[in-house]
Amino acid sequence: MEIPDTFSADKSLKVLIISDDDKLTDVLQFCFEGWGYIVFFEGSPQPGLDKIITLSPDVIVVDVHSGEKPHLEICESLKKDFATSFIPVIALINKRQLRQELLGLRQGVDDYLLKPPDPLDL
Repeated sequence: MEIPDTFSADKSLKVLIISDDDKLTDVLQFCFEGWGYIVFFEGSPQPGLDKIITLSPDVIVVDVHSGEKPHLEICESLKKDFATSFIPVIALINKRQLRQELLGLRQGVDDYLLKPPDPLDL
């Protein structure tokens, strides 16, 4: 029996990183590309859902403290939209703001990592 192309071992997975922190995105890019992912970036804290739907990433990593205020709204928007609701969303949050953000993480986040993330946790 032949395995369908969609389940091929050669298929590279796509990760979308939403952050405007250049140092963080450099580290994430280095890690994910080293593991064979195709990495895409979005600097805007509120990228258009149509753009994400077109890209169809396998996972989305959101730096919720990118910019001046937390950006959990994009996580909630992704989970409310039928076309993106199945995509796992990982939030990167600052350790010092962990307690206050844990309640807000119910807004469409599948998991979270402390920022900066340990490569082993990724």
